Amino acid sequence: MEPNRVSPALQDRLGREAAAGLLELVDVEMSAWSERVLSNAAKRLDAAAERYDVKLSAAAERQDVKLAAAAERYDSISTAAAERHDAKLAAIVERFDAKQNFAAERYERRLAEEISGLRVAVVREVHDGRVEIIKWSFLFWVGQVAVIAGLFSFFLRTTGH
Repeated sequence: MEPNRVSPALQDRLGREAAAGLLELVDVEMSAWSERVLSNAAKRLDAAAERYDVKLSAAAERQDVKLAAAAERYDSISTAAAERHDAKLAAIVERFDAKQNFAAERYERRLAEEISGLRVAVVREVHDGRVEIIKWSFLFWVGQVAVIAGLFSFFLRTTGH
């Protein structure tokens, strides 16, 4: 041990061996005190770490609950949005079908009008064509009868009857 760690006045009063014993006692007590302090500090640190772990676990559980609630809200919101989207899409499809049916009916009505107009025009053409054919046929028959009558009268005159 180092006797110079004790003041010279104390060393003179105690003596060299007593000063060395005092230093040894102080070192042993200081070592024991340091060990107690470190042991208490380690215990407190372990307790604090345990409390921190408990708090961390509780916070993680609360966070999990919040995340689950948020996921449920998101699912309900997304489900509602999907239902609204499906409803809007169904309405659009329904309007499209209605417009398509209206356009098809209008087209069929116009087509029927055009066909009936065409039918009337064809009947008129056929009727006018028949009248023309009958007129020209009558004219042709009259001409044929006149030619035959003329030939007949020519033969009768030349033969003398």
